[in-house]
Amino acid sequence: MKDDARILPGEGISGVVLGMKQADVRGVLGNPQEMSTDKFDDGSDWVSLDYEDLGLSFGFSSDDDYVLDLIRVERTDMQLFGREIVDLSSKEGLALFAANGEQPEGEPFQQVDEGGDTIRTYDFDGVSIWFVNDQLRMVQIAPRWRDDDTQVFPHRAAGG
Repeated sequence: MKDDARILPGEGISGVVLGMKQADVRGVLGNPQEMSTDKFDDGSDWVSLDYEDLGLSFGFSSDDDYVLDLIRVERTDMQLFGREIVDLSSKEGLALFAANGEQPEGEPFQQVDEGGDTIRTYDFDGVSIWFVNDQLRMVQIAPRWRDDDTQVFPHRAAGG
């Protein structure tokens, strides 16, 4: 298991930490295969750096001064809490979080997509896990919350 394949809830992945600027992420991973910007009606926007070959995507919101505030991991060779996440079922995923003192924040969100696949999402503080037909397929990492109004960005806290 590669050391650079660790998912750190509320923090990031090895080498890339929430709170980094786009240039910092590019410094670690190089240029992305794709970059996109979405503009919203409220005047805010979202920049996404997509590293499709790595199964990683990084989001930067104007609401957070364009620092890294979301990491999407769509590769199953990563490890979470020291365990590979390949082919984890929702039962195994929930047990892994529980064994590490984490409980979901409420009931899961569930939907059936156009292809008939059942998608179930569980939210925890600093991480969400997505299952498609009861197999883990995506992990999203976001900052933890100090209180209702304050996100904790590890890179900023570390002086970054």
